Amino acid sequence: MTESLRTQLVSLLTTAKVDVRLSEDETKEYPFVTYEMTVNPVRDKDGVCKYVGETYVRIVSDKFSEADTLRATVEEAIGNGMGYGSQYSSRLISCDKDCVNGVWTIELYYSLAQYS
Repeated sequence: MTESLRTQLVSLLTTAKVDVRLSEDETKEYPFVTYEMTVNPVRDKDGVCKYVGETYVRIVSDKFSEADTLRATVEEAIGNGMGYGSQYSSRLISCDKDCVNGVWTIELYYSLAQYS
């Protein structure tokens, strides 16, 4: 089995018209969405049975309403695309909202999984 969690995440968000970038990308235009993911294989006696990706999606904007609208879009895209009956699953662990110097950051922490 080949791991495809990152590809699936980017595909779902792009389809939902969310421009998502790796957290290392630099931009000065608001709003923007970044993600970072650490993927680990889970093994059983037959080998890799699934991949688990600890994932942070960050939405940054100078307008709260804009950031919150993007948050809802991201949650819906991941929930619908990695839901029941698919090869993938998602669990939203936390949603933190913070404002520093008039810039809002909403961080979504997910546990994503890909099954064989």
